[in-house]
Amino acid sequence: MTAEQYLSGRRDVKPQLTPQRVLPTSAPVKPAPVKPAPVAATPAKAEVKAKATAKKKATAKKKTTAKKKTTAPRALKPKAPAPSARPTPTKAPSWPPPVAAMAPAVEDAPAETEVAEVAASTGDQYSVHVFNKEEGIEATFQADAGEYLLDAANRAGVELPYSCLNGGCFTCAGKFESGAGEMHDQYVMEQNRIDEGYVLLCCCTIDEDVKILTHQEGEASQ
Repeated sequence: MTAEQYLSGRRDVKPQLTPQRVLPTSAPVKPAPVKPAPVAATPAKAEVKAKATAKKKATAKKKTTAKKKTTAPRALKPKAPAPSARPTPTKAPSWPPPVAAMAPAVEDAPAETEVAEVAASTGDQYSVHVFNKEEGIEATFQADAGEYLLDAANRAGVELPYSCLNGGCFTCAGKFESGAGEMHDQYVMEQNRIDEGYVLLCCCTIDEDVKILTHQEGEASQ
């Protein structure tokens, strides 16, 4: 067998490959993060930061000073004067006392009374004739000087209409047919009605004989 035949026969034989064992690979390891090294502040940045801090402090100081100026100072209470150690000298009473001190006190004179009350003390009496045909009333009675006509009528048992008894309404209104009188403390009747002869019997006094038409409430209040 020649070499060529040998080599030719080897080429026909396929080599048998032995399978290789594959080892499992481990998980990939992540590299640890690297922190950047702190960068030192440059001189320029440090100077700017110092100026900003100083400016803030100056502004805060100005605000505090302005607040102190605007706040009014608290007023202090004045101290009470210390009592004097020396007693106050008293004036010795003079003798004899003055005439004014020896004279007895004079009582005040009584105040002036109303005209009606003064006239009542005279004891004079006047005739009062009241009438009203529609109301069926006609009577005559005596009124003292200064006595209110309505009081004199009640004293004599003559019934006449009334309400407030103080000159504040027209219930007791009448009208003089003869004679005249004077009203005291009335505040509801107009002067033109008074001039026409209308009167409130609860506050009217007379100094002469009179004749009065009663029950004139509606006419006197117009």
